Amino acid sequence: MEPQPNAAPSSVPRRRNGRQQACEPCRKRKLACDHSLPSCQRCRRRNAEAGCVYLITGTASGSAARRSTISPRAVPPDRHAPPSARPSPTRSPSSSGIEGSREESPAPMSPPTSGCDSPGYLGPTSFSAVFAEAGDQFASPSAAQQQHPAYMANAQQWTPPSTGPRGRSELTVGAESTPAASTGICPEKMEDYIRVLRSIPPADIGELLYNRNYSPMDGWVRPAMMHIIASIWGAFGEHLACRTRKSLAAMAELICANSSKALDEEIHEPQDWLASFSGRNLRWESLGIAFVVYAFGAMEYTPAEYAAHTRQEGVDAVDPRQLMLIYKECAIKCGEFCKEYGANSLLLCLSYKNGALESMVSSDTSLRNAVMMSETTALCLYLGMHVDPAQDRADKKPSISYEARRRLFYGIMVLDKAAAIVTGRPPLLNSRYISTKLPLDLTNEELMGSRSGLIEAAARLDSNGWNLNPAITPVKYMRSRIDSVLVRDEILEIALGGPNVRPNHEQLVRLKERELRQTAQMPEVLVWKPENVYDQRISPMELFGKVMMRLEHLQNMFFIERLLGRTWPLQSSAHGSTAPTLPPSISAELLTVSVEIVTLTVTLWMHRDRVAGVQRDFQWLVGSPAPFSHGTPLLYHMPRPPAASFAWSCSDNPNTPRPRGGTTPPPPSRDPT
Repeated sequence: MEPQPNAAPSSVPRRRNGRQQACEPCRKRKLACDHSLPSCQRCRRRNAEAGCVYLITGTASGSAARRSTISPRAVPPDRHAPPSARPSPTRSPSSSGIEGSREESPAPMSPPTSGCDSPGYLGPTSFSAVFAEAGDQFASPSAAQQQHPAYMANAQQWTPPSTGPRGRSELTVGAESTPAASTGICPEKMEDYIRVLRSIPPADIGELLYNRNYSPMDGWVRPAMMHIIASIWGAFGEHLACRTRKSLAAMAELICANSSKALDEEIHEPQDWLASFSGRNLRWESLGIAFVVYAFGAMEYTPAEYAAHTRQEGVDAVDPRQLMLIYKECAIKCGEFCKEYGANSLLLCLSYKNGALESMVSSDTSLRNAVMMSETTALCLYLGMHVDPAQDRADKKPSISYEARRRLFYGIMVLDKAAAIVTGRPPLLNSRYISTKLPLDLTNEELMGSRSGLIEAAARLDSNGWNLNPAITPVKYMRSRIDSVLVRDEILEIALGGPNVRPNHEQLVRLKERELRQTAQMPEVLVWKPENVYDQRISPMELFGKVMMRLEHLQNMFFIERLLGRTWPLQSSAHGSTAPTLPPSISAELLTVSVEIVTLTVTLWMHRDRVAGVQRDFQWLVGSPAPFSHGTPLLYHMPRPPAASFAWSCSDNPNTPRPRGGTTPPPPSRDPT
């Protein structure tokens, strides 16, 4: 018979050949064990007594009947199953593992050792770089061969050891051990899995939410999101149609098994790349991305619009805001589910989109958003995304995996700089440490065709990676925005620097010239003209891109002019004018930029019907706080002109918004508070 699970062994168990069993740490490392109790001397010297356990095998014949037991001190308290769910000694797990997951707790597992954790990306100053660079100079041949793959080949994905559906290392008891004894999922986690899977919307609603959600600032591959959503119902339609506990548990087991496998980051064919995380290969990361898409789509609807589109009225009506919050929490849960399996670019994409969604729900200044953003940037650096994916690869030709990672990284960087501007806190990513190339200006259709077609399309780009086709693409907008973000990164270094960082006039002048030069070289399709807002031939995404790129430029100029005012104050008038003098740090250029910022922001808000579908991406412009509202207080420092002069200036400036009645609005009055 087997010993009781909670009883520590009184003597060291023996193997079939009669020899004493080694403890698990010594056995895994193939080291000699002294077989002492309660822990061996080697584990005591390593201060790892909690992990020093001896596996006790049962005497029943057959590999399926074998069970493994460890000391209770090796099991974390939260992993103990309730007494009612403890396994019966005579009951064997079901072949599917579903029924057993409801009635049995998983076999106790030893805690993972530190050697199971991936070190992530290791750069040139890491501990492994010393061994890799020294090479054969070491006396020990084995030391000369120690080359960490993350440093030598820039490998960004760790291949985990054999894991079960719970993401923990499987215990192997002898050569005849079977994984069927440890495929069950603890009841608490299974309940979480089922709750998330029950929240998947019907296929038609999912497609509706996807089509409603469209943003030029998506930092990934949009067709991949649609493929994930469609593949969920294509592969698991039977499970989601009935939504019984048994069917959803089977679906959860398969997703857990897929998530426990390392994601292949070196797939270059688009269809193979999509198949690696969708359909029957669905992972928690990809399901979380689908929930984020659902949440963004629900955010775009008003209750009346959603009821009209879904034909749900009366008691069946659903508040899209509450629906968005449900999808948002499901996306966060999916991220938590897959963290224990290891990190990959898909998890980073989910973390990035969760952070973007959280910033819209609780604002950029909230603690929750700050924590999520810091976690995203930490994961980004952990995976080595700041280093170009093709830098140390033999195959440097364009591929879907390379471009997806480049888009993702710069999407995170743009979000990081936007948060730094809003909060006034230092950004978490610095351009000084970035070697990732800009994503190529390719359409999603060219990217998702075939690799040969992708290479041909890349060959038609100019030397800087720009598409000669004047049509607007998400990457064209992203590339132009990154140029402004890189300038803003240097602005933030000066503006947020410590007391030892003083604004330098020459440096700021060079930044200003660089910003003006980049704006002049911007693709024509992204150049803003006042008459664009009335041109119905311009698509909502193109119009939004034009306005946003102009605001990006004005924002940089706003901060540069403010810093220039600190280094080169304006002098008083030499003619003794009695007109109100401006504060020393406010120049005429700064006021001009401020007027255009406020005017353009109001223009976009007044014509928000022209950008239906992306309103969630510009609502923060007129919120509080908002980075573009910095120019408003400066308008109070302008000398107030006579009414006739103000009316003439409004008629001369086509950017100035006019009331529908045709009369000239009065100048803004100063708030007495």
